[in-house]
Amino acid sequence: MGIMDKRELTYDELVSQLQQQDVEMEKLRQQNDFLRKQHEINEKDKEQSEKYFRIFNLNPSAVALSVFETGEYIEVNESFLRIFGLKRNQVIGKTSIELNLLTAETRKSIMDGLKGATSIQNYPIEIRNHFGDLRYGIFSGEILIHCGKKLWITVM
Repeated sequence: MGIMDKRELTYDELVSQLQQQDVEMEKLRQQNDFLRKQHEINEKDKEQSEKYFRIFNLNPSAVALSVFETGEYIEVNESFLRIFGLKRNQVIGKTSIELNLLTAETRKSIMDGLKGATSIQNYPIEIRNHFGDLRYGIFSGEILIHCGKKLWITVM
């Protein structure tokens, strides 16, 4: 009812306004429920992310997450840094070839070893640390899709 409208509401008009307010209140309740559920989901996602991050970092093996197509490192665990004698800022955004950990031929043989599969297990590998020392190990990797990106999680 506007300021200039001085007439009194009829019973039907009052009922209609109350019904409209009820509809608006129900919309607000639904929005509130939706936002509360979203918050709960976000909290659960945060807890899951923290749990996986701890598992990732506590693993005594060298673990890395990289872009599948390019091999560019997105994340590595502390064991990776210790084993290869590197610092995080030297690794993130680089590839194993750029860091001279693998040769292009070795990476190609790993990729060829996939043969269309989504994972490779217990693949024998030669790899160098930051100081150029040759190491031998067992390599496993799996392709995963995250936020539409094809990633490669590897363990050695």
